[in-house]
Amino acid sequence: MKKLVVILLFLILIQNLSALRVIPAKTEINFKSNLEKDFIYTVNHLNPNTHFDLYAKGDLVQYVTLDKESLTGGGSFIAHLKLPEEIEIPGKHIIYIGIREKVDEELLEAPVGTAVAIQSVIIINVPYPGKYVETQFSANDANIGEPVIFKLFIQSRGDEDVTVSPRIDVFSDKGDMINSISFNDRNLGKDEKLELQKTLNTANFNSGTYYAIASVNYGDKISEKNVSFRIGELSLKILNTSKLIKVGGIRKFTVQVESSWNNKIEGAYAKIVIYNKSGELANFKTVPIELEAWEKKDIIGFFDASDFEPGNYSDIVTLFYFGGSAGKSSVKFDSVRFIKERIINPYMILSLVLGILLIINVFLLIKNERKKK
Repeated sequence: MKKLVVILLFLILIQNLSALRVIPAKTEINFKSNLEKDFIYTVNHLNPNTHFDLYAKGDLVQYVTLDKESLTGGGSFIAHLKLPEEIEIPGKHIIYIGIREKVDEELLEAPVGTAVAIQSVIIINVPYPGKYVETQFSANDANIGEPVIFKLFIQSRGDEDVTVSPRIDVFSDKGDMINSISFNDRNLGKDEKLELQKTLNTANFNSGTYYAIASVNYGDKISEKNVSFRIGELSLKILNTSKLIKVGGIRKFTVQVESSWNNKIEGAYAKIVIYNKSGELANFKTVPIELEAWEKKDIIGFFDASDFEPGNYSDIVTLFYFGGSAGKSSVKFDSVRFIKERIINPYMILSLVLGILLIINVFLLIKNERKKK
């Protein structure tokens, strides 16, 4: 046990020594003609003898210069950005500022593998000509009666002011529209951001998966995003049960279940009865388990299959589960087949192997005789 602890501490130490960090990891700016700006980066590394190369790459790399080419053990450097008067291609442009471990491959004890490297990004947003908006859309899962909160993020990315008319349409998993939510019209200036929120009342909804489409109309253009969300109820579905079991001895019976609840199911177990025309042959319970929201899991029980004969049997699986202060149950009628366990005879296997070897030898002898002729 002590050796294991020492090894773990050693691995953690090695990991910390090799950890490479750069601050900031990400910077985002909007394009401005002839903009000049310095970005100061700090490199952290616990090994003071490690040498690093610095580099820049990306589609606007020609507008970046670094004040240093390398660092030892960490430190700071500056990336100087000098943008042109105009960039023709609109949208997001990414410049990568990289720090890469320098490895002397001529050394006998040079480390084997890929050198440690990390990159920070500078995102430059170049406006689209005219009116243009970008949208982000999200929704949370909920239980029946709990609110689903839609969050809509809108940002003007054009070089003109724009008026937006947002709307959210809600659909069932069959594609039927069941609700429509409208927002007030909003005016956005160049690069202005807007965050909107609406709440969906789920009191009259059934459990299941739903879809929502956020449409942001602006002039003769439209920006759409869609999300799926789930509305749950305290329900545990039986997806599958054991279908093939060997007779004799202690055997395992598996019940695969899936939660339709947006909260934790604190306890779930199954009672299984296996019977045929002659009556009940097994009656047992599984080990209780817990399930997280929407989780799929196996519930397992064990029973004595000594009195079973090969053949088909019926089974009744009754689930009992609890969520919060409520408890429920569900039943599934199914069937299971019992089969004999095949016992491998070692003498039979040996005979088979010897027979194959004999055939191969005979074949080789015949082949050699034909060559002599």
